[in-house]
Amino acid sequence: MFDLNDDGYAEVRPPDVPDEFAAAVHSAAANCPERAIAVT
Repeated sequence: MFDLNDDGYAEVRPPDVPDEFAAAVHSAAANCPERAIAVT
């Protein structure tokens, strides 16, 4: 679900997260120790 962009930040791929993965994506962002994942 994630890929690194040119600045080294994680981005969700594809940009539109299917509803069944939304909770997992939010959990990944909350648990990232580097805070490199942002959900917008």
